[in-house]
Amino acid sequence: MSPKLRYSERIHSSGEFAAVISGARYFNSEYLRILVLARDGKPSRIGLVVSRKVGPAASRNRLKRRLREIFRLTKDSFLKPADVVFMPKAGATALGYDKLRDLADRAFGAAGLVGKTGNSK
Repeated sequence: MSPKLRYSERIHSSGEFAAVISGARYFNSEYLRILVLARDGKPSRIGLVVSRKVGPAASRNRLKRRLREIFRLTKDSFLKPADVVFMPKAGATALGYDKLRDLADRAFGAAGLVGKTGNSK
C-alpha cells in the first residue's frame, strides 16, 4: 500500500466527475454523500467535491485529507474497482476521523465494494 495516492487514483476532469454523478449509486447520511460507480479499468479512483458551505478553508482541507486517507486505506480491500466521489455536507467538518470512517465503511458495504463487515481499522 502506497503512502500517497497516485495520479491515476484520482478523478480529475469535469467530464469524469459528470460521468460518476450521472451513473453512480448514492449513499446519503446527515453529513456526507458518497457516490459509487463500478468501473472496468483499474485502479479505483477518488473524487472530492467540497463546497464553501462545509466550512472555512482550513477545516475543509482537514476534511479532505481525512477522506483521502480513508479511501487510501480501504481501496485495496475493494472487491471490484470503482470511482468514489465524496460530497460532504455542511457540518461535516465537526465529524472525527472515526465517524467519517464508519460512514464510508457503511456506504462501501452497501455498494458491495467490501464485505458486510467493512474494512477493519
